Amino acid sequence: MTGTLILGSLSMSYAKSYDLVFDTPVKAGSLDLKPGEYSLQVKGNTAVFTNVDTSRSYTAPVKIENATTKHAETAVVTNDRNNTNRIQKIELGGSATDLEFGE
Repeated sequence: MTGTLILGSLSMSYAKSYDLVFDTPVKAGSLDLKPGEYSLQVKGNTAVFTNVDTSRSYTAPVKIENATTKHAETAVVTNDRNNTNRIQKIELGGSATDLEFGE
């Protein structure tokens, strides 16, 4: 019974949503996201980006990693490759969770 309660609380911890704003187009793995405001939720090993204006949802696979310290705020780490902003990782504020995006 204890194992079930622990798994249930872990699943619920990822039900939280995070607000993100992209000023330019970005790639999350192979997913292209247009500039705009998005709500991010994590469901298993999938990041779900929901455009706030259109309510359309887009998904991308993620690798979930644990950082050594808790993040004070949500932050998006990008790199510029071939004139394209690519999300390397998203640090989830209020947790020690990093979402890493592949190519």
